[in-house]
Amino acid sequence: MPFKGRAQTGPLPASPEALYRDLPRKPGAHPGLLIHQGDVLRAYAAGHADTPDLALELPTGTGKTLPGLVIAEYARRVRPARVAYACPTVQLARQVAVRADLEGVAAVVLVRSHHDWPVPDEAQYEAAEAIAITTYSTVFNSSPKLATPDLLIFDDAHAGSHYVAEQYAVDISRQAMPGEYDKILAALSPLLDGMLVQRLRDPDPGVHQQVRLIVPLRHPGIITALDAALSSLDSPYCFRYAMIRGALKSCLVYLSSSGVLVRPLIPTTTDNQLFTGARQRLYLSATLGEGGELERAFGRAPITRLALPPDSPEPRSGRRFFIFPELAKTADPSGLTGEAVAVAGKALVLAPDTATAVSRARDLAQPGWPVMTIDDVSESLRPFAVVPHATCALANRYDGLDLPGDACRAEVMEGMPDQDNLQDRFLSERARAGAALAERIRTRVVQGAGRCTRGPADWAMVAVLGADLTKYLLRPETQRALDPELQAEIQFGIKNSRNTTAADILDNVRTFLSQGDDWRNVAERYLADYRRGRRPAPCRTGPQPLPSRPGARSRPAGWQPPATGHRPAGPRRTRRGCSARAGTPPGATGHSGCTSPAPGRTRLAPTRATPACAGLPERWSGRPRMQRSPARGPAISLRCRTPSPRS
Repeated sequence: MPFKGRAQTGPLPASPEALYRDLPRKPGAHPGLLIHQGDVLRAYAAGHADTPDLALELPTGTGKTLPGLVIAEYARRVRPARVAYACPTVQLARQVAVRADLEGVAAVVLVRSHHDWPVPDEAQYEAAEAIAITTYSTVFNSSPKLATPDLLIFDDAHAGSHYVAEQYAVDISRQAMPGEYDKILAALSPLLDGMLVQRLRDPDPGVHQQVRLIVPLRHPGIITALDAALSSLDSPYCFRYAMIRGALKSCLVYLSSSGVLVRPLIPTTTDNQLFTGARQRLYLSATLGEGGELERAFGRAPITRLALPPDSPEPRSGRRFFIFPELAKTADPSGLTGEAVAVAGKALVLAPDTATAVSRARDLAQPGWPVMTIDDVSESLRPFAVVPHATCALANRYDGLDLPGDACRAEVMEGMPDQDNLQDRFLSERARAGAALAERIRTRVVQGAGRCTRGPADWAMVAVLGADLTKYLLRPETQRALDPELQAEIQFGIKNSRNTTAADILDNVRTFLSQGDDWRNVAERYLADYRRGRRPAPCRTGPQPLPSRPGARSRPAGWQPPATGHRPAGPRRTRRGCSARAGTPPGATGHSGCTSPAPGRTRLAPTRATPACAGLPERWSGRPRMQRSPARGPAISLRCRTPSPRS
């Protein structure tokens, strides 16, 4: 065969955006960059290509993976240099690799044990001929085997508080490792009250939920005993302890009757040469926040945030219709959710713990439906996506799951995601550190709600179960912290669930899933009003001015409508949410379910009122509900809000 020489290469791309135009994309690739994606690429190239720690924030489902891959390929070609793209899970890493192949980006997958990495793939990465797509655990471990990259990208960086922290922590479950738990308890017992030690050794229901915080630095004599107990642990705990052993004095110990957690407050990532040796670390996230959560998760400060330019259009991530069964009128929340899932055909079930997720998925599954767990989808979500009917139960997996299009149209979120580990439990229950947890909880809720809306053309129902999560989303301070689109969807869902019958909610779910005219022409208008920050006002009260039309006669100056009743002197008063109609007798039902003044009270002048919502379907209605004609067919009762006039 003939000898091979150096491949012919053209001129280097001038920018990431210019590179994207030349990528050899395959069928199934994105048709082009969205406006906000192009804005992010231009902002990166203009002033942040050399920023050591940079975070890019794009809302959930608006496409942050594509800009990340384009930046990665640009750096690999132009420098040229090694680039690694880290994902929280193996499933997400393989998903990103599929996307890279479609977009024409050279990439190899290097996950799990380095002994199993194909030598040709690893060689391509080391020669900067392909991007390495890997996992967080490949980067953060006691002995990383991946060659140090020039650019290190972290997808779903908001998950760092879980996936990075767990590598710098020793978390012992008493149920799984009772002997190891007893050794650590014995090492810590000199610092504890004798009665408490006895109650921990012989499990007492009174201390089951209590979490104690111990600071070894304050008790030097305990360090040696604790080190001896932790050094005897088997794999994988011995490797994780090796990562924090040098900083044991600075670690915190969280102790409960169910387990023990040893970890530093901030991961000691400065000792990781693979992480610190990169020229640039790029964090891709949908919810960065401003509370320092990202810096604490990765142990880096400061991290520069690159937001969308002010003139960039607000990206849309698809449409969600929230239902709150706990707020429904005389309905069983579990039964109502099951009927809604039956309408959708399948559902993803997310909960803080495995027992809750699996139990709920079994309750929601219809006869003959399979119930899948993490064991079925650890490598790929395809087994769940391709079946027509199923429920999939996942615990504490609020990110890294993509179910676009018809893969799944329903999602169920149950319980507050506020107790991921013993540290979270301590902050929530003992320290009452609401500010420290607020951003973390909000991130999990936002991420979880977007698992089935991965693009602007997707739509999915989201059912919220559990009194704690329902009340959390009802709080004004929670809603104010959300982006306008999600805030509008939640407010709209609350209005159309509260005091609404199960039959009406199910009718609304069917209308939403069919995406018919009732949804597009009515509900979307109300959602737009919520998003713009004003109350939807389809039922304004009082006389409505008629629109002028060409050739219409103008009213004489000072013209007043003829009086049809007694109007008292002084400023006119209007009943809240109602304008009395002409001829309405005292005590009779007037507009929107309210009544005229009771006998003995001042009567308002009956005036002609034209509700702005006349002629529109009432099922997207709200406060108050309109009377409907029997001839107009069955009601579907989605509700909008009506502003209250001033007295």
